Amino acid sequence: MDKRSIVLVLVFAALLVMSCSSQQAPHQEKPMPIKNIMPMNISNLPTVCVKSHCIDVELAITEKQQEEGLMNRTDLPKDSGMLFIFNEEDYHAFWMKNTLIPLDMVWIDAEGRVVYYYKDARPCPKNGTCPAIVPDRKAIYVLEADAGYIDSINLSIGDVMRIRIQ
Repeated sequence: MDKRSIVLVLVFAALLVMSCSSQQAPHQEKPMPIKNIMPMNISNLPTVCVKSHCIDVELAITEKQQEEGLMNRTDLPKDSGMLFIFNEEDYHAFWMKNTLIPLDMVWIDAEGRVVYYYKDARPCPKNGTCPAIVPDRKAIYVLEADAGYIDSINLSIGDVMRIRIQ
């Protein structure tokens, strides 16, 4: 990992620890704290969990990683995805340029709550326009998973996504 990635992961860890220690209503699920920070390899991918379902995620932290995202991939392994970690909460727009597989996208705020989602984003036509998908709320994380993920776990606005870096 380069220095910027390490700094962003540490900032991300601090935000999660702070969100875990903040008071929440008793009926709401608390985000899971990060156990420790380690360089990633295929055997220790971070996970994102909601309700009782978890998926392994690749992290998109650097500008280059975020620009590439899941472009040019012909498939996505079951129960996996990509988590984009931004420097600040904002209306982070996405598009499907050069993305070959349909995706579900979930925008998550700094408290780990789902604030917006988009189901079944389709690849852009080769010679057509590629519209942006813009959330109506600010988020600091965006999760991309296979199309159908949102419905398969019955995801709702306000659900808490727990992010764990193993």
